[in-house]
Amino acid sequence: LFLDNDVYLEKNCLDHLVEFSKNYDVVVPKVLFENGVLFAPHEKGPQILDSISAAFIVSKKSMEKLDEFFDKTYLYHYEETDLFCRCYLFGLKLGYQPKATVYHVIKERPDSEKLFYLTVRNYLYGYMKFMGIRNQFFKNIIFTMSSLFFVGVVLNRSWFDQQSKKKPLKIMDKILGMIRRKRISSSRIKNTILFLKALRWNIINIENTFNKNRRLRGRKATLNESTTNGKNRCFF
Repeated sequence: LFLDNDVYLEKNCLDHLVEFSKNYDVVVPKVLFENGVLFAPHEKGPQILDSISAAFIVSKKSMEKLDEFFDKTYLYHYEETDLFCRCYLFGLKLGYQPKATVYHVIKERPDSEKLFYLTVRNYLYGYMKFMGIRNQFFKNIIFTMSSLFFVGVVLNRSWFDQQSKKKPLKIMDKILGMIRRKRISSSRIKNTILFLKALRWNIINIENTFNKNRRLRGRKATLNESTTNGKNRCFF
């Protein structure tokens, strides 16, 4: 059982997960914010799952099917999305148990330069690692990188805003919310340097990243049609 340190379980949640896991390799619950707003999953159906990293259960035998569990290159942030993508590639059966409910605490994210750096670095790393394998997950790479630069550098605002989860927001509210977010303590010049540093890291380590990409491509080639027919998806 994997749990974030800022979640708590509803009564009988664990019982529902364990019972449901008899037919699946990995089982994820429904995750709500404390106020009842849905955290995940964002799509309907047991076969269309978001990467619910806040809580999930997986058997030790199933873990042994993977090339590795968490990719330590990420350190943190997006490592769970990478894991769920590989779960699909290695043929693990993922299940969603809506009867199991987990609550996620709404809290302020730390004003961290490192978090901004890792967000940029890890998103680009994940894009290259899975490039050509599940392109639909990364089709917004230009938009995402541009948004990171605009919010973090131009606006000098925090990329994350848990307070926006206090209620459902419309598109315009989300756009205006970017401008109202908490300022990053570092300067725009420092944030520009962090952004370029993240790009530099990916250039330096591109050979290792593409080696991982080739191994995953090889794995994709061995999958049977039932796994690659597009019904199972994960999102970056």
